[in-house]
Amino acid sequence: MKRLLVVVMVLSLAIVITVPVSAFTTANMRPGYSALLFSLQKGIDNTCLNLGFDLGLTYTVGLEGAFVYTGEEHNRLDLGLKFRLTELRDFNMVGKVGFHGAPLKNWRTSIGLQAEKSFTSFFKGFIGAGVTIKDWSGLAYMLGAEYLFTPTTALQFGVKRHCRSTKKDIGQLVVGIRAQF
Repeated sequence: MKRLLVVVMVLSLAIVITVPVSAFTTANMRPGYSALLFSLQKGIDNTCLNLGFDLGLTYTVGLEGAFVYTGEEHNRLDLGLKFRLTELRDFNMVGKVGFHGAPLKNWRTSIGLQAEKSFTSFFKGFIGAGVTIKDWSGLAYMLGAEYLFTPTTALQFGVKRHCRSTKKDIGQLVVGIRAQF
């Protein structure tokens, strides 16, 4: 059963598409869960600061969002609703739907998938992919890990890539902190 879920996840990531939230969120949801996320995203020609939130409404539904500051006119806002698809002892997967774009203009609908797997009680890996629906050129995917150094604070790090049809982008390194409340 566990192998089947991993195979389904990998195939889904290749076919399906996650809200390209730039601050890392979690696939773990429960009522009352809330977290603030801060991360620095560094590519070859740009640097972004990300401030995000993650909020569990029920065991199956959550909210997330992020403001991405680039220092230019390309600042953007990501808002999304996530739904639990599966929860096992050490593996969680969520589907996402939301909006992505410049604040109060140029909104694009986004859909996607995010999964996380716990390897120990303090270390887990996550993977996600997403696309903006309007033009299908906003494909983004990420691969990362999280190290829990206190019961409520984690260091997150990974690689993100935004594949745009008009720009070659080799990816960005992302390092951040998630503080749970």
